[in-house]
Amino acid sequence: IEQAVSRTFSSALASSADGSAGVQFIGIDPEVERKASRFIEKLVEGEFLEEADANQALIGQGVARKLELELGDKLVLMAQGVGTTDIQSRLVRVKGLLRTGQDEFDQVLVMGPLKTSQAFLNLENRVHHVAVVLGNFEESLDLAAAGKAAFPDLEVLSWQEALPDLHEFIVVDDQETIQKLSTAKQFGSTFVAGAPLVIVVCASPDISDVWVEDAAIATTYIHLAA
Repeated sequence: IEQAVSRTFSSALASSADGSAGVQFIGIDPEVERKASRFIEKLVEGEFLEEADANQALIGQGVARKLELELGDKLVLMAQGVGTTDIQSRLVRVKGLLRTGQDEFDQVLVMGPLKTSQAFLNLENRVHHVAVVLGNFEESLDLAAAGKAAFPDLEVLSWQEALPDLHEFIVVDDQETIQKLSTAKQFGSTFVAGAPLVIVVCASPDISDVWVEDAAIATTYIHLAA
């Protein structure tokens, strides 16, 4: 295990001087996220969060467009706290804008420091989600099985179970990895060299005995959609 990433999640209403919109408010540990996730790479304006940024937030570009927000602008978040019917509110300022590459996500994404979200939602020291980062992704199923046995009251998922679509379609935007993919075959793969993004279609003969055909059909649909 390389990292354990704790997060909180809450549906919230975000309001600015120019309107309001439903958002997904995610509480993160900024220092852990710098090491374990790629959120910092998705920052297109401003600065990433620090642990001490109690009243700062990162927002998706879609949220910024809908609410006409810029860096430094005020944003009011409203959500229901744990154990109460009262609506909690929190005033934050926009510290940075994120573009994740998923437009639907960017239109609802608001991120703040974990301690801020825990106080805002009356969670004390509790979290909604812990993601374990492994050095070898193939260990995911075994670790998830061990977690299910050790914590029967919790939902423990391998990454394949949590992200079934990603299990079959892997998006690669790291140029070093793309260069390696371009040499994976003697013929038929060199054309991806220099591409900004590559979609790798994966299949398992343990799941389907027609995996070659299934992968070919999936690839054809990707070509049509492009």
